[in-house]
Amino acid sequence: MSERRGKGGRDPLADIREVQDHRLDPGHFTGGNIHPILRSKRAHWYGYLLLASGFVGVFLLGHLIRSGQMWLVAGTALMAAVGIVAGLSLIRRGRAAREDSRSRHE
Repeated sequence: MSERRGKGGRDPLADIREVQDHRLDPGHFTGGNIHPILRSKRAHWYGYLLLASGFVGVFLLGHLIRSGQMWLVAGTALMAAVGIVAGLSLIRRGRAAREDSRSRHE
């Protein structure tokens, strides 16, 4: 039986298994252990999903301000900003890694 390895020599299924085994252990992911979805070197659907949810939050923010529900504005603004920044970060990191790998192959 052959073992499948990712580009970094790591087994992607072992990484997912580790996340499942340690998801409830307090402090396991605070020492540099990052979820495999966020460790990806390519721009994938999760970054675009976060970006889209951030923009939906911005449109919701406009509706909340117009309707006078000011008690929801601060939380919605914070979550929209976090979604947009996190989505752009994931997309930008994926594009930078792709451009870096292209320059190494040339």
